[in-house]
Amino acid sequence: MILYKYAGNFGIKILEDLRLKVTPPNEFNDPFEITPNTKRARPLAEMVAGARKDSDFYRAVYGDMVRDGACAGSFDQFIKDMPSAIPKHYSQYKKLSKREMINRDMDALDEVSLQLGVLCFSKPPNNIPMWSYYGNHHRGVVFGVNVKKIGGHLPGGMDS
Repeated sequence: MILYKYAGNFGIKILEDLRLKVTPPNEFNDPFEITPNTKRARPLAEMVAGARKDSDFYRAVYGDMVRDGACAGSFDQFIKDMPSAIPKHYSQYKKLSKREMINRDMDALDEVSLQLGVLCFSKPPNNIPMWSYYGNHHRGVVFGVNVKKIGGHLPGGMDS
């Protein structure tokens, strides 16, 4: 099966080096293509149970609150007071907890990107949007690649 790789200014470099770039997910040009997005806010009961079970989860929240002037005590006191304080300040905790989940999501993306790369192809060789975006506004080149011949040479093979 022949699939196509659109290339802009780097098309000559591909021919010179006989190499195609395998891109890690954290380098994609569209940041929403694979960026994880935790949408679930932790319910109040789960936050209280988490404070009792895994206090280190809240270390970043504590740091943010100290930095923002919302907390002045020690981390141990923060954790001790948390089960009773969470219901009083749930919306603030939820916001700071969400920030921590986003940071963990982005760390996970960076971790995955150390192990995973993506090589993108297109089925049609004459796709106008592909030419425009990836083919340097119709001034680049498109390479036809027999993926059955190269699939066995790539770590992990080829998934279509």
